Amino acid sequence: GLDAASRGEKHMDVDQVRHEARRAMACAGTMSEALISLSGGRHYKTLREVLRNISAHIEDELVQHAPGDVTELTLPLTEVDATMAYSVGAKNANLGELANMLGLPVPRGFAVTIRTGQIFLSRYSGLFDLVQRELAKIDVDHPKTIDQASSAIAEAIMYAPMPRQVEEALLRAYDESFGGRRVRVALRSSAIAEDGMQSFAGQYESILGVTRDTLITAWRRVFASLYSPRALTYRLRNGQAFGLGYQRMSGDHGFPYLEGTDPYLVNFGQYNDF
Repeated sequence: GLDAASRGEKHMDVDQVRHEARRAMACAGTMSEALISLSGGRHYKTLREVLRNISAHIEDELVQHAPGDVTELTLPLTEVDATMAYSVGAKNANLGELANMLGLPVPRGFAVTIRTGQIFLSRYSGLFDLVQRELAKIDVDHPKTIDQASSAIAEAIMYAPMPRQVEEALLRAYDESFGGRRVRVALRSSAIAEDGMQSFAGQYESILGVTRDTLITAWRRVFASLYSPRALTYRLRNGQAFGLGYQRMSGDHGFPYLEGTDPYLVNFGQYNDF
């Protein structure tokens, strides 16, 4: 992939390059953790910091060539369009496109960008290192190792310190999107490239009835679901990141549908009142 592209033998857009780079970094992380383990923890520990720096440098380079990337932690759907798929995920990008380009009715809401997850994982190095260590222990041929890694990572995500920058951004987006009222919203994942070569349908957690008071915990739960045993196995093979989306719920039963259309046209990310 990347070698062929660098030689001019294959065309790759920025999203494809980013995807391949992430897979390469994941493999490098697994190898470095294996070396550290083989040395009994006496050597190679500096590889972790080196890999973080390389990964950050790659991301910085790609940002300069990806017009759809955004640096905000959250975006109202009124400011989202199809060019932002890498930053907010395919479903959020499509919702924004439906509302802003086609003028179709879309419930109010906001997208949480992948930048939020990056800050959460990297602000406290202990969390990033724990995730890398647990991933390095996985043997895909032994499901028990996947369960153990998943459990350890999920627990760390649920109890790791929440960066104030992230918490304030989420609460502010909720207040601005829903007028400060205590409405219940639905939280859904919006995986990067999920409508492309890979499919993540049903692998990540969805949470209905989220209020302002439960917003942060709900975000943690959905973020942690990226490392559920089923999703973790798939993600290790494909190396994907994902964004999140919140929308107001309306209707009688919480069934998803496009307002003003046939209610059986189920659409990911459309939520109705209880």
